[in-house]
Amino acid sequence: MSWELENRVVNRTNWYEDYTEPLLPTPNPPDDTVDNYHVRYTSLPVDEIISAVFDAHLGLDAYLDNTNAGMFLSEFAGYHGVWYKETHEDDNVIPCFSGGHIHVGAQVDWDTAKEATEASIRTLINHVSQFMVVSGDCNSDGEVNILDIISLSNVILGFSEFSESQTFAADMDGNGRLDILDIIAIVNLILTL
Repeated sequence: MSWELENRVVNRTNWYEDYTEPLLPTPNPPDDTVDNYHVRYTSLPVDEIISAVFDAHLGLDAYLDNTNAGMFLSEFAGYHGVWYKETHEDDNVIPCFSGGHIHVGAQVDWDTAKEATEASIRTLINHVSQFMVVSGDCNSDGEVNILDIISLSNVILGFSEFSESQTFAADMDGNGRLDILDIIAIVNLILTL
């Protein structure tokens, strides 16, 4: 009755055989951008998912597994999820904000798995929604206007701080720093609206 959030997945060459042809994952290992046995980690909001499944009172043992994910299909699928996230998190068109794998225990019935899946997905949606921001909307009011310039100026001058999503919205040039160039970019954006 486990709801196992896999923390570490490995770019393996020693997979356990599956039950159907081809018996081992192809290609093996799947990721040629890193060394064999390179470890990648989940970026799922694990504590929140564990709490949500526990709070649903489904009788599941939800936990974070810090051991290897099993050298079988579960780890292969899990590796692809975190690999995709890590290679697409800076994508300017469709960035990926989270990736991971949940291994459902063999004793979990369909109805319970469905409810736990829904709780996990709701939690994940709440997590990634913090990254769904409008560029330039520094104060998170849904509009880009002079109030965003004032908010950004206050942060640059050290009078206030932004949340992670506000910082993401304010960093108009994507260089990881908030400065006058971001203010100029927001002014230019306002002038085009």
